[in-house]
Amino acid sequence: MFNNKLAKNNIVQDYGGGVGGYLFNWGVKDHTGNLLTKDTNYHLDWYPQYPILFNHGFSSEVGCVKLGTVYELRKTDSGIMIIGSLDPENEWYEALCVLKSRNTLFWTASPIQHLTKAVDGVWAHYPLSEISLTNLNGMTAEDLKPISNNAS
Repeated sequence: MFNNKLAKNNIVQDYGGGVGGYLFNWGVKDHTGNLLTKDTNYHLDWYPQYPILFNHGFSSEVGCVKLGTVYELRKTDSGIMIIGSLDPENEWYEALCVLKSRNTLFWTASPIQHLTKAVDGVWAHYPLSEISLTNLNGMTAEDLKPISNNAS
């Protein structure tokens, strides 16, 4: 299935002709300091698919571009497993594949902020709105330029 070492770090992995891995593992705190748990309601039944963006659409270089599609999000004993595909017709596809091969491409997500609810430091409701690819150390535009633009 997935390489457990990579899965614990939310690294994007090859999976069945597409991409997969773990969006996050149970017991992880998000950027607000609240805990994401197996008991948190992520409302995974609200959408049949999710768009894959880069850096939540905030990258000035990439912009708010759909890079692929998440077809399945499901809870496991370890965390939320993700299965999807990147669009090979997208201009960023080759660059993303290079980053994926280097294990420097990671899964992250954003909730629908106004519907989130934490109780005593634990998320009770954390409805997911989009799934993103990012880099643990922060991606620069130069890192993600399409391969054809990086030729010297």
